Amino acid sequence: MEVLANLDKSGKPKPVLSRSEIDHLLDYTRINAESGAPLALRDNALIELMYAAGLRNSEARLILAPRIHRPT
Repeated sequence: MEVLANLDKSGKPKPVLSRSEIDHLLDYTRINAESGAPLALRDNALIELMYAAGLRNSEARLILAPRIHRPT
């Protein structure tokens, strides 16, 4: 069953990032987050969460902004 989960609708394997592509993406978002821009911080947090928790894109999209606690 696990093999079927990695196939798209046409039966072809879904694309997976290589280790170097993942490292590049993590480095890129970390560098941008250093600017302190809110969207850059959000992007970095989301990419780090996806990587650390092994989330799929579809699972990460379920995290909606209203569900995130923001201190007042």
